[in-house]
Order: sequence, then structure tokens, then C-alpha cells
Amino acid sequence: MTWLLGTLAGTRWGRTLAIWVAGTAAALAVLWVVFARGKAARRAEETRERLKGLQRRMEVDREISEMDAPARRDALRRWVRD
Repeated sequence: MTWLLGTLAGTRWGRTLAIWVAGTAAALAVLWVVFARGKAARRAEETRERLKGLQRRMEVDREISEMDAPARRDALRRWVRD
């Protein structure tokens, strides 16, 4: 282990290798963060869409429950195919 650290710190080749390894690690870390943020944004968008659907469903249910029986039958008949 000492030899490895000595080689990395003591030779031009070792320092170059250490810089490349550090740069690659930093680039991978940035890519990982960007990927994680994109994944979180996608999940948030999906949740927003599900919430919109739920709100619409609740609105339709409320509208239907406020109708009297004949009006409800007529409105629902438009949604059903014979």
C-alpha cells in the first residue's frame, strides 16, 4: 500500500493517473446526481398526474351524486354503449 501511494505521489505517471482517476470519479458523481434528480422529477410529475386524475374523478362523482335519478340516468346513458 505504501508503494502504491508513493508511486502515485512521487512520479509524474502516478500523479497523472491520480488526476485522471479523481476527474473520472467527479464526473461519475455529477452524472449520478443528475440521474437522481431526473428520476425524482419524473416521480413528482407522475404523482401530479395521478392527483389530477383523482381530483377529476372526485369532481365527476360529486356532479353525479348531486343529480336527481332521471338526470343521472340520462347522463350515465351517454357514457355507456349499447
